Amino acid sequence: MAIFLFVVTAFLVACVLWRPLNAWWHQYNMRKAFDPDSNLNHLPIPPGSFGLPFIGETIAWITQGANFNSSRRKKYGNVFTTSAISLPMVKVSGHEYVKQVLTGEHDLVTTIWPYTVRAILGMNGIVNSTGAIHKFKRKVAFKAFTRAMLNQYIPFMRHHSAKIVQQMQKSERPLVYPNMLRLTFDVGVNALLGLEITDQAKSDKLFQTFNQLVSNVFCIPHNIPGLGFNKRLLAVAIFSKNLVQKSLSFESIFQGMKARQQLLDLLQTHIEIKKKAEDDFELSDLAIKEMAIELMFAGYYTSASALTSATLELARHPEVFAKVEKELIDHGILREERSSADAETPDEEERKIDLQALHKLTYLDQVFKETLRIRPPVLGAYRRARKTFQIGDYRIPKGWTVIYNIRDTHEMEFKHMSEFNPENFAPTGNETKYRYIPFGGGPRMCIGQDYARTISKLAIIEMIRCNSGWKLANEKLPKMVSIPTLHPKDGLPVILEPRDKV
Repeated sequence: MAIFLFVVTAFLVACVLWRPLNAWWHQYNMRKAFDPDSNLNHLPIPPGSFGLPFIGETIAWITQGANFNSSRRKKYGNVFTTSAISLPMVKVSGHEYVKQVLTGEHDLVTTIWPYTVRAILGMNGIVNSTGAIHKFKRKVAFKAFTRAMLNQYIPFMRHHSAKIVQQMQKSERPLVYPNMLRLTFDVGVNALLGLEITDQAKSDKLFQTFNQLVSNVFCIPHNIPGLGFNKRLLAVAIFSKNLVQKSLSFESIFQGMKARQQLLDLLQTHIEIKKKAEDDFELSDLAIKEMAIELMFAGYYTSASALTSATLELARHPEVFAKVEKELIDHGILREERSSADAETPDEEERKIDLQALHKLTYLDQVFKETLRIRPPVLGAYRRARKTFQIGDYRIPKGWTVIYNIRDTHEMEFKHMSEFNPENFAPTGNETKYRYIPFGGGPRMCIGQDYARTISKLAIIEMIRCNSGWKLANEKLPKMVSIPTLHPKDGLPVILEPRDKV
């Protein structure tokens, strides 16, 4: 009886205090939005809601998924205010507004990353740098993605693609996503890190270590009771029996750091360290190695996501598959009649694939671009306002988080968002910049985008070279998960149709 009375009393008190508490929460956020150093305080902040006191709209954000953005865009427009875990933020969609955010790096906004990213990937990488040092590190890292370097990577990409596809053919229902993760890892180790590991056991061990590292990057450094979001992010990171009980999230960070140190120790003997860099900046051994791991990390999940999505769409659209296949035949990359035995020993003509040959495959390029339009690996990115600035008719207060939405922008800028149609990227020369932003834009545009395009196209070529088609093993389309990058929850099981069976 006492418990019942307590619950009733608490409910009544909450009802009485609800309205004044909400009013206080709104006024609190509005006071925090005032910038005494700005002359833009007369402008309103974007429309929206700060949500519930202290927790904001966190619950709605998690439970509603993609509907959260679409419903609020419909209600408030392409720039709206929200709040998550007491942090006020603005979500931005549409090429005009997104362009302002992306090109405003180092001036209007700065990048922000979770503590786990800073702690595990290290503070010496590109993503954790700002200003002049960021520009310098990008310049250094870009040397890994020149045309000459990409052409050197192609043999590694083809070799590992063939190896993965042959392994997939040994299974009745191979899972595409895990295999694509292994592919992007193996290529990164050979190409970006320059390691030649012939011992399969050692390669598997290194893959396990790296996967442990990157999985722990996406853990939350605080246990929040009652939220499955935290548990789901940490689930893939549990590779050690040490990740237990009360210190789970912080232990996962420690394990990630330990895995990172193992990789750094290995790289110490394999990577040529440039002691003194050009200009006025000096790169330490640690900085060079952390940048190398960061580049691998950046291409690991994203490229695997793109490859998996492309595989999914080609299975759903056999007419698109047929067009890609014909293009490969027309360019001498694929023979019209081919068996799996032939696939294991490609002739000399088929070995001659370089960037110039890939550039000629225009329809394959359209398929890749359309895949990233409809299923961008990363749905958006975060920035923090360095100063109060204006977007449209609104002001973005200094210190607020700004999120630019990639998928939402694609949905706005292209008709029929959910329809896969490579003709959206037929050569017209009329593309509007910032309408299509799977690789971001501005000073922080992905420097590895050509690397991602190359490995993705070569892997798709290998899939088609060895298989006359494939089907989804399940009748229903897979549920897509957006953390760490977009991927099917079931791993995308498929039924391959090797060419010797057709």
